[in-house]
Amino acid sequence: DLAVRIRDAWRSRADTRWQPCWSAVADARFDELWSRTTAATATLAIRDATFARWRFDRCPFEQTRYLLLSHPVDGFLQAWFACQAHDTTLHVRDCWSVDGESGVRREFVDALLAAARRDGHAAVSFEIAGAKDRVGGWKSAGFQERGRRPVFGKWTDGRPSGTVDLYLTSADEDE
Repeated sequence: DLAVRIRDAWRSRADTRWQPCWSAVADARFDELWSRTTAATATLAIRDATFARWRFDRCPFEQTRYLLLSHPVDGFLQAWFACQAHDTTLHVRDCWSVDGESGVRREFVDALLAAARRDGHAAVSFEIAGAKDRVGGWKSAGFQERGRRPVFGKWTDGRPSGTVDLYLTSADEDE
């Protein structure tokens, strides 16, 4: 743990690029961030404010907080993380960034980890089903795959399910 803390402190020593802020509700800027996203090639759900309010803000079972990372000069939202805390673990249920479906940059993940540590969380988890290149920011920040489970689906246009490019998080799962 000490080595990880030293590594993270070294990485973030000059990182003042993003203004972090916690919010108890989905931010209206989610819509603007989503609209800046390039056309999707993967199968994914819309990641706008309406989706976040429906999935998280109106959920009667879990309390969700959003970590918002904004540009310090112009205030444009660069990334958001929908998080739920259980004991000392912060579970990231969904996220989106200016990089869209290509994945979240390590600098955004580093900012999330710093915010989680400031709030006293000992661990952070994230579930995603998708191409390996989409998890590059997470892996370079030290995240490791802990397990796998199948995703079931049927396409009505006849394409084989093994050829489908997915971008799914635990927010896309109905329990």
